[in-house]
Amino acid sequence: MLPRRNPRRNNNNETPIPPPPPPPQFDAAMFQAAVTATVAAAMSHINTPVPSGSGTGAPPSNHGESHGHPRECTYKDFTNAKPKNFNGTGGVMILRQWIEKTEAVFEICACLENNKVKFATCTFSDRALTWWNGHVKSLTLIVANSISWENLKAMLMREYCPRGEIQKHEQELWGLVMVGSDISTYTNRFCDLAILCPDMVTLESKKIERYIWGLSPQIQSSVLASRPVTFDSAKELEQSLIDHGNYQNPTISTPEQQKGNNNNNKKKGWGQEEKRDFTRILKETTTSYNQCCHSNSCCPC
Repeated sequence: MLPRRNPRRNNNNETPIPPPPPPPQFDAAMFQAAVTATVAAAMSHINTPVPSGSGTGAPPSNHGESHGHPRECTYKDFTNAKPKNFNGTGGVMILRQWIEKTEAVFEICACLENNKVKFATCTFSDRALTWWNGHVKSLTLIVANSISWENLKAMLMREYCPRGEIQKHEQELWGLVMVGSDISTYTNRFCDLAILCPDMVTLESKKIERYIWGLSPQIQSSVLASRPVTFDSAKELEQSLIDHGNYQNPTISTPEQQKGNNNNNKKKGWGQEEKRDFTRILKETTTSYNQCCHSNSCCPC
């Protein structure tokens, strides 16, 4: 019979057992995001209509609605609508155009809210894809895809639309004026800047006011007298004045003279008499404009 080993015997040759590792630190924000993503996934599964049939297991038709339940938008539906790609270059205008096109595709496909970020980020490439993969790596894919569409737009604006660039567009918007009779160039650029700087012309009345201020003096009074209530009506009225020959600019006949006249206008600016006339006409023809808060270098107030 073998002798029993004494359990209390201490063997100096045995390696001591290392202490257990400390528990991971609790990240409340990460935990909340993970819970939100899990709940969203569960609700999406619950709301998904179950295909019904005679036991054959055949899926419902891909056209229209099935038994009163709208069919969920798939990634194939999204790509069939030909969304724009975004590579992170091109500045504010390219990003705005990508957002507008993507939201239009969402509307056409009736895309669910919890699928918008997942589908939209699949259009990223190059620099934008690298930027998004960095967020996925730090947040995990489930949490990153649970971000709302509005939050993703805010993240993209912070990354690819620095404040300095926005300020340059704001300065251009407040200094934009019509040159000669080229109404198309002025209107198109004004619309672009209004999209890039929505905070500057949030109210429709402010947008109309700033648009009329940049018009040539020869047609400015006519547009003010018509009291346009929408931006589109102001554009249509000005275009009709140009088309019917109500605009005359006898002082500008050649490109060289036009260039010299523009330089003189920039140097002279608005005279006190012109400012008083514009302010008087604006107060007489508008009733819904708020008090102007522009600086003296902006527009005559």
